[in-house]
Amino acid sequence: YGPVLEAVVSYTEELAYSQAKKADELLGQ
Repeated sequence: YGPVLEAVVSYTEELAYSQAKKADELLGQ
């Protein structure tokens, strides 16, 4: 893969991780 695509993939994974973390926090309340 090119560096641009790699950056997009890592950004998407980070976004998904932060959203999952937020969902966990909401469920934990």
